[in-house]
Amino acid sequence: MNVPSDRFAFDLKEVTLVDSDTVRFLGLCELEGVGLMNCALYIREWISRERNTRKLCE
Repeated sequence: MNVPSDRFAFDLKEVTLVDSDTVRFLGLCELEGVGLMNCALYIREWISRERNTRKLCE
């Protein structure tokens, strides 16, 4: 994934373990336009579940 030079991105290639606070943080960063490069599938799915849960609670 190429990210334009005027945008930020986190390279999560070496990230293998996260907690719920980290998932919420990454999800918020992504909503603000920060790219998540090399993000493990389980983290992407967790972020998606967190977003869906928040939508149901609103």
